[in-house]
Amino acid sequence: MTDTINPMQDRPLVTLALFTYNQENYIREAVEGAFSQTYEPLEIILSDDCSSDRTFETMQEMAAAYNGPHDVKVRRSPQNRRIQGHINDVVALARGTIIVVAAGDDISLPERTAEHVEIYSRWPATFAVCSDYFTMSAPLVPFVKQTERTLREFTLLHHMSNVGGVGRGATYSYRLECFTWPMLVPEHIEIEDRVLPTRAALLGRVAFHKGRLVRYRTPGETGQLEAKRRWQRSKALKPIVAHLRDVLRTARAEKKLGKLSEFGALLALYIGYQKVTLANAPSSRRGAVLRKSLAVIVGLPTLLVLRVKRLTDFYAPILRRSSR
Repeated sequence: MTDTINPMQDRPLVTLALFTYNQENYIREAVEGAFSQTYEPLEIILSDDCSSDRTFETMQEMAAAYNGPHDVKVRRSPQNRRIQGHINDVVALARGTIIVVAAGDDISLPERTAEHVEIYSRWPATFAVCSDYFTMSAPLVPFVKQTERTLREFTLLHHMSNVGGVGRGATYSYRLECFTWPMLVPEHIEIEDRVLPTRAALLGRVAFHKGRLVRYRTPGETGQLEAKRRWQRSKALKPIVAHLRDVLRTARAEKKLGKLSEFGALLALYIGYQKVTLANAPSSRRGAVLRKSLAVIVGLPTLLVLRVKRLTDFYAPILRRSSR
C-alpha cells in the first residue's frame, strides 16, 4: 500500500477578510469574488460593521447557499467599530498566517490569493504584497501569471516618504505579524493603509505585483468622491505620524531598522506628511503649507551641519592639546 500525498499539506492556511459597511448594492459581487478564489486551504471571513442596510443579511444568505471548498464564516459587529476597530476584531478571529484584505465594494479576481501566496513562498522575507488593479470602468484583460519582471519591491523609504503606505490599500495582503507587532494599531487611526505597509517594510520585504488582481471601485464610481475628500481633510494625519514614531522607536530597540536610520525615516515621514497635507489643503492654504515644508526640508540639514561644526570647533583645541 502506498502513502497518499496531500497537496495541501505544505500550503499555509490563508484568511481572506472581507470588510463591509452599508454596501448592499455591491456586496454580492464582492462575496462572489471571495468564493471564486482558486487557492486552498482558505478561510473566508465575511465581516459586517453593523450596517443599517441589508449588507449583513445578503452575506448570510450567500454563505448559507455556498457549497465550495473554502471555510466560510459570517460575523457582525454588535455596534459600529469604525475602520481600525473592525480590523482588529477580525484579526483576533483569523486563523490564517497570511491575511488578504478585501473591501465590500471591490471584487477579487480568482487568482488573487494564489498569486500572493506564491510570492510569500518564494521570498520568505516578504511581509506584505500589493498589486495593480482594474477600475470598474476599465475593460478586463487576460490575467498574466507573475514572473520576475512583474514584481518589484517597495522599500521602507518609499513608505515613509508617503506617510506610511504605497499602493492601493484594497489590493494588500499581510502576514499576521503586521497587525500585531509591536502592538495592535490604535483604533483612533482610521487610515490603516498608511500604517500597516510601514510595519511590513520594517519587518521585511513589501512586494508589488504588477498583475491586476482586484477590480477596484473608486469613490467617484460609488458617488462618494466629494464625501471622501471632506473626510480626508477633516482627519488630521498627526495620529498616524505619532504612531509610526512609536513603531520606529520599537524597531530601533529591537534592531530591526536596518534599512534606514530613525532620523532618516522620520524626516521622510515628515516630508510625506507635508506632501499629503498639501494635496488635501484648500487652495488658499497651499502656499503656507508649501513654504513650511520647504523650510523644514532645507533647514534640517543646515541645522545638522551647524551642530557638527559647533562640536568640531569645541573639541578641536582639546584634541590638539592632547596630541602634543
